[in-house]
Amino acid sequence: LTDGSKADSFVPSSSSSSSSSSSSSWMAQFGSENVARTLLRETGVDASTAKIAGDAVERYCVVRTARRRIRRFLKERDNLWASTMRDSTSSARAELESLAASDMASSPAAGLLLSYAEQQQEQQSSDRGNDNDSGSGSGSYNDSDSDSDATAVPAAAAATTTATTTNNNNGNPSYGFVDVLEVLKDYGLTGSDLCVLLTHSPNLALRVPRRSFLRAGQTDHAETLEETLDRSLGDLLSERLGLRRYDARKILRTCPGLLSVRGSKSAVQVLTIVTKLGVSESSLARDKNSLPVLLSRSPEGLFRLVAFLSSTAVRMPLASIGPLLRGKSGRDLMDALLPVPNTSYSKVGVGVGVGVG
Repeated sequence: LTDGSKADSFVPSSSSSSSSSSSSSWMAQFGSENVARTLLRETGVDASTAKIAGDAVERYCVVRTARRRIRRFLKERDNLWASTMRDSTSSARAELESLAASDMASSPAAGLLLSYAEQQQEQQSSDRGNDNDSGSGSGSYNDSDSDSDATAVPAAAAATTTATTTNNNNGNPSYGFVDVLEVLKDYGLTGSDLCVLLTHSPNLALRVPRRSFLRAGQTDHAETLEETLDRSLGDLLSERLGLRRYDARKILRTCPGLLSVRGSKSAVQVLTIVTKLGVSESSLARDKNSLPVLLSRSPEGLFRLVAFLSSTAVRMPLASIGPLLRGKSGRDLMDALLPVPNTSYSKVGVGVGVGVG
């Protein structure tokens, strides 16, 4: 981003002008031009490829900020409506008391209505007291993005994080886009790899790179980008499947789910299920074309399919289910019953950073 107006569009409005200005300056690094310039400086990739990745990151930041603003607006609206309902309840009670005082003798229903209103008011007061004691409600979890994969924090931790944020650079994280690139390069990913990954998974740009950047209260709940890469690129692709670095990078580029916390854990579970059915990890590693799709399958759905095939309705031995799923008919069956979400398997490598240099 080159102008302050576009930078401000990334950041929710704040009552403090200094805080808003500070947040804007931090988010400005995720603008299209700044991301492309950083990629060119740090990796030396082609300018057009860097521009595509920069555009993807900027679009993600704009949508992410819009979602946060909408959630905050809905929360403030609900609080306003709740306070309005409390005021209207008090007004309605005053009217009922006036009605009961004047018409009690001639209208017994007024007494019943007043008694009902008292019960309703006591019930609402009791519910509000329970909510305050238990700490439940819309504020139980920190307002954060669900595509980042490691930012949900309980309310107590969120309060601690907010306090730390206020005292630390007006709420800005202590890391930047360059720190994220350094972690990715530490795992052997090239500039072309980074551009492809940022194009189909732009949320990577805002992931916490290492545990040293986590704030107080986040260490027990958040997962860093480094830990996710350890699970997917290190443990799953390199150690268990024994893929070469070249092949592992290729799988990672075409399987965006491996870059998320939930997706990487699901891929490990899928691999465990398939190997328990008698399919060796070496045979899976040899079939590199279908491996990204397999790792993107739902482990819950795959388990239900295996349970059905081995049930009394089909009576297929477990030793036969593995080879079935490895064949073309098995893949067609899983495509029909366990379709892979569009965001879990990417063909963005076609025409964008396809080379692995």
